[in-house]
Amino acid sequence: MQALRERGYSLVFAPDEEEVAKGMSLNFVTLGPGRILMAAGNPTTQSFYEDVGIKCNTVEIHELAKAAGGIGCLTGILERERRE
Repeated sequence: MQALRERGYSLVFAPDEEEVAKGMSLNFVTLGPGRILMAAGNPTTQSFYEDVGIKCNTVEIHELAKAAGGIGCLTGILERERRE
């Protein structure tokens, strides 16, 4: 954490451990700067993200969760062009 702070990053911590564990609220995909796709049904974590300026798009993942998967499991590696 210290190394990140020394490099100018702000750290925030998930507010609800149950949503993290059962709702997969940290298993999200970054869509762009300040935008994520996350599992629906995590109101505390979603509100927290939005309060720190992250726009949340949500999707139900009940069927995927039955196979112990999350949103990250549905994605491939993308190359994004760097914007200056």
